[in-house]
Amino acid sequence: MFAQNAGDNATGVSSWALCLGVVVALGVAWTCRREIARWAARQLGAGVRGGTRWLVGARALLAPLYAGLGVVVAALAVVRVAPRLWWMFPLFGIVAAAAAVWRVRQPYRRVWIAADAVVWGAWGGVALAQGITSAEAWAGLGLAVVGSVPHWIEGQVSGEARVLRRLQPARWAEICEDRGLKGLKRGRITRTPMGLDVVVTLGGKLTVEALNGHVRHLETGLGTRRGAVRITAHEMAHKATVRIMTRNPLRKPVAWPAITGPVSVTEPVKLSLSPFGEWVEVDLRQRILIVGASGSGKSSVQRVLAAPAILADDGDLEVWDLKEGMESQHYAGKARRITTAADAIERLEELVTVEMPRRAAILRHKRTSTWKPSTTDRDLFVMVDEGAALIRALDESQLARLFTFMEQARAFGIFVWWATQYPKTTNLPSELRSQMSCVIALKMRRSSESRVVFEDGTREGWTPHRLTGTGWLLISDDDHDEPVPTRAAWLDEKTFRKLVPSRQAVEAAPERLAIPAAREVLEVEAEVVDDQAQAEEQPAALPAGVVDPGMTTVAAVLVALADAGPAGLSAAALQMATGRGKSQVYAALAELQDDGTVAKLKVKGGGYALTAAKTG
Repeated sequence: MFAQNAGDNATGVSSWALCLGVVVALGVAWTCRREIARWAARQLGAGVRGGTRWLVGARALLAPLYAGLGVVVAALAVVRVAPRLWWMFPLFGIVAAAAAVWRVRQPYRRVWIAADAVVWGAWGGVALAQGITSAEAWAGLGLAVVGSVPHWIEGQVSGEARVLRRLQPARWAEICEDRGLKGLKRGRITRTPMGLDVVVTLGGKLTVEALNGHVRHLETGLGTRRGAVRITAHEMAHKATVRIMTRNPLRKPVAWPAITGPVSVTEPVKLSLSPFGEWVEVDLRQRILIVGASGSGKSSVQRVLAAPAILADDGDLEVWDLKEGMESQHYAGKARRITTAADAIERLEELVTVEMPRRAAILRHKRTSTWKPSTTDRDLFVMVDEGAALIRALDESQLARLFTFMEQARAFGIFVWWATQYPKTTNLPSELRSQMSCVIALKMRRSSESRVVFEDGTREGWTPHRLTGTGWLLISDDDHDEPVPTRAAWLDEKTFRKLVPSRQAVEAAPERLAIPAAREVLEVEAEVVDDQAQAEEQPAALPAGVVDPGMTTVAAVLVALADAGPAGLSAAALQMATGRGKSQVYAALAELQDDGTVAKLKVKGGGYALTAAKTG
């Protein structure tokens, strides 16, 4: 009895050792599969080498056949050594199916591989439990062949398989020679989520720039669609990477990449995804024009741009929603909202007469002409939704004030994002279009609308009316000068509502600050800054009564008059204080008199003073 138990234990230990050895051998073989394939190719004759190379290259297509043969061989071996280990085959089948579901990218291939793994695991377990025979082994082999048929068919008709066949060394050399790329040697091929990356060696006089000029020839030779091949520089100067897109990552809406960690408005935002799976980033600190027909995804693009401004500590957001507040309702508690044209006009006046001079005074006290956002001096982003309604509500003088604001606001850390559905010359005047440093164009209905936005650029491919559908867009700014269609990230209303702002937004309009009162606050802040920087070398302060020359003429006149108080200053004195010419000062005074900010004094020699200072 004892001897029998000892024998059983020895058999069990040897069985487990055999299984462990098989697993280790398979792991070593998989790790060294390339070296083994190369060694086998060298050992075989020239007549057999081509077939072996095809079998190795088609291992992804014939994976079920290989797996089936492996299961049959393993079952025949295990049934003779440890038939009680039949349960390992179903376990391996379940693990392989789970790995296929987790790792395989293509849905159809994922289903077939998982099904094959389960079938083979079940077959192996049943065969061992019932006692395997040669007939069952041949039945299992036939099952393997049947299981490989769907993969084989898919591989023969898929675009990636066709490209791989043309990337074979002999075929590649033929393609390069026929298209004037002799000396371009193919290197390692890597699969990517979007297709294939092929490392090539640049022989002869080829360079990356010269190879970019032959992209169309490569597309023709490889049989891809237009725009599916791109050349990128390699880390080695004598090499390049040919990126081939065989799968389209933009068939479905692009998920919005959630923002994590500290957020700053100085960092670009990930707006859209390119066909090659690369994120296209846009700088928030610029004037942005967003155009697109109804249903093109314009509201989602606005939410993607607004998200970092809401989450950042160094930025504030205002939404001027002139569509009865339908879109701005999602910004409640996140941004200051303005929902009527009258309130928008009043806020525009406030920005020009109070906010911009206040920011100009901050720059003057900091002795700089560059606005740098911080937690105390934040950027302000004004998002105008349906700007055509605002244009129609403004009279001629208010429209001129809007253009002035657009021209000067950027210098003071105020950036306008202008969105409209139907771009026309009447509701998108050239004075406004010319100020936009970035254009985000989604799907539009007519070619005439594309010409309004891009003018002669439509001849170069800037044709948003030809975009395919929702979310597709073109971006034109200093960093994007090619009309490459990309698909915007989709940020739905429910997810956007869950964003927690860095601080509570001001919903009601704050009281208008008088310039002298704002100046007193700034002087106190300036004293604190000066106390903290006593040990540092400071630039020479401007003489009393002289305004920083980096300011705009309107802002400089306002600051000079605020310093003068109720007594005011004459036009000649303003010229000396601001350092501007006579025509500039009189133009600024006329503009400020029109809106009632400055009044002319009835004194000998004439003079001008702020209306608030005069009445006070």
